[in-house]
Amino acid sequence: MELTRKAVFVLACMAAILSFAFPNAYARIRRNAGPARTYQYQEDRDRVTMVVGAIEDVTPQAVRVNGNYYMFAGVPIHDEQGRPIGTNHLIRGRGVKLFFRGPVLSGIIVYEHLGVQ
Repeated sequence: MELTRKAVFVLACMAAILSFAFPNAYARIRRNAGPARTYQYQEDRDRVTMVVGAIEDVTPQAVRVNGNYYMFAGVPIHDEQGRPIGTNHLIRGRGVKLFFRGPVLSGIIVYEHLGVQ
């Protein structure tokens, strides 16, 4: 009985020491959007990334670029001069830049021609 109490106490102390020594080991892990889901730590949630390509397909809620569908509901869409435009400018063959803040789509720039700048 005494040995079991000591063992539990030692394990609890080791767990406390490890949690303070390696705080990121227990950070919440989240998934990125897209078919090849990768895992990142929560510290990367504010990192801005970009997908560049041509529009391959458009549905009422999503656009396909480079083989992946991205939902654009509520996302600001601009032309190459920065003017806000509607979803009717999302046409197959046009060039786009999709901006992400972490895993969330935060903005779309649509180019008239396929050559994205």
